[in-house]
Amino acid sequence: MAIAELLQTVLPRLNLLLVAFLIALFSIMLSRKPDNQTYTKPWKVMFIALILFVVEEVITVMRLADIISYRLLTIHGFLEMGIIFCVIDMVLEQKEFLKKQGYLKS
Repeated sequence: MAIAELLQTVLPRLNLLLVAFLIALFSIMLSRKPDNQTYTKPWKVMFIALILFVVEEVITVMRLADIISYRLLTIHGFLEMGIIFCVIDMVLEQKEFLKKQGYLKS
């Protein structure tokens, strides 16, 4: 029981630490001047999904630390749907780009 409680409180904070590192990497990548051969639109959509994940994790950490208290549990569902929508949109954007470049036949 103690290990489960420890993991429940520590893992969301570790997720935020990992996401902070990923945001730094994304900001470096997206701040560079794009050349003609780099297609960055899917990465921008993935960055939006990452920001939605950060919002969800911050809400989780604040709720576990008793900083906020809310009864609407649907906000996590909406954030998860937003993340999934962004990932699907990213895959479809990449597929269209590959079709346009002639790498995909169908």
